[in-house]
Amino acid sequence: MYLPISNWFDDTYEICDNLCPAGSPERCVERHVIKLDGDQRQFVIEACPLGKLHHRTHQAEMLHELSANHCPKLAPWLPTHANEWGAEFSELFWQIRPWIDGNDLPRDTYGNDEWRGTVMADFLIALKKSSAAIHCHVTPFSICEYIRALLPRIREKNPALLDDLLPIWQELDEFSRAEMTLPIEFCHGDYHPNNVLWGDGQLNGVIDWEFSGHKVAGYDVATLLGCLGMDNPEFLTAPMAFSLLNTLKANDFFNDITWHWLPDYIAATRFAWMREWCWSNNKELIIQELDFLWLILDNRDFLRSRWKL
Repeated sequence: MYLPISNWFDDTYEICDNLCPAGSPERCVERHVIKLDGDQRQFVIEACPLGKLHHRTHQAEMLHELSANHCPKLAPWLPTHANEWGAEFSELFWQIRPWIDGNDLPRDTYGNDEWRGTVMADFLIALKKSSAAIHCHVTPFSICEYIRALLPRIREKNPALLDDLLPIWQELDEFSRAEMTLPIEFCHGDYHPNNVLWGDGQLNGVIDWEFSGHKVAGYDVATLLGCLGMDNPEFLTAPMAFSLLNTLKANDFFNDITWHWLPDYIAATRFAWMREWCWSNNKELIIQELDFLWLILDNRDFLRSRWKL
């Protein structure tokens, strides 16, 4: 298989078939781990449709700026010999980043690991500091505006699902009115345990920045807690969640109003996941998501009490 490595390196290379690169398969067309023959360094090379070129270029510029501002645990895209953030080849846009080792996530038990919450909180704190000077060039993303645009599309795809979702959306009415009064901050946009490269007692790296940008404060924390709870509702009151929240609160990460709306925010972010289940017609996950949404909404006061929000 020929890969356009010469745009970055003069060395020959080999594909490391024994290594599986982390990251969502929906984010790209191809993804491989390669090793340079000259110095044995390893890299991840991936290709996406040319229609994503401008978005991927912006993402690379943003990661470069975060790295320059001392944000840790990044694997930024590397510039080519021509000082571009990627290369066109075979009607695809190719990019390369350094390979970072990672351990498999123990899906059945990880929410019981206090240290995972601490290191994920530490990264969010570092990201907030490193991104403070990044200018917002577009209207910040609003999850409630996203939901308003999504519901008519769900009506076309699955009218019965819309009937199930409208009462849930009504339960979020107060949050939808409060959302844009909350602060705006730069967010990873898809911050959950499968987008982290795990080491032994530490966080090795953070990947999949496809949805990064300025959003209403709390988006990353809500996304993370939502994924914890979807994997196992008991994880919402397990050591990882408590260490995450306690570390953030100890560093004054949010104001009191943002903390108050966190359970509602979790439910709102799950609509993006519901879109995935709806579009793929995954009936099992649609049912599980509906149950989880009501679990969150019915227990908002309980979660605020347990989390001391």
